[in-house]
Amino acid sequence: MSDMSNGPIPIILDTDGGVDDAMAIIMALNAPQLDLKAITVVAGNIEVEQAAYNVLRVLSIAQPNSPPLVAKGCERPLVRPPFNAAGIHGADGLGELHRFKDAGDTARYPHLP
Repeated sequence: MSDMSNGPIPIILDTDGGVDDAMAIIMALNAPQLDLKAITVVAGNIEVEQAAYNVLRVLSIAQPNSPPLVAKGCERPLVRPPFNAAGIHGADGLGELHRFKDAGDTARYPHLP
């Protein structure tokens, strides 16, 4: 555990916009010992554009009081060829969120405008 006598620790979270990153974002937003200042997004399991969209979508669902800055980074891996993990994370990188519906058959997690 960290010493919070000086307040929460400011952090920047680097992600590739997948399901595991969504969980990390939600956990960081709810950890009183952390102050999530920014999220950087790179290509990884999915293309960087979709990854950035996913981070913004997670933030719209979580609705933090002070949303962190979001910045798009590298569009491809620096060393290895790109790897598409659609078979693991779904084509959207977030487990096909569009499939989840409320009782009235409306999207539980709507697309961003």
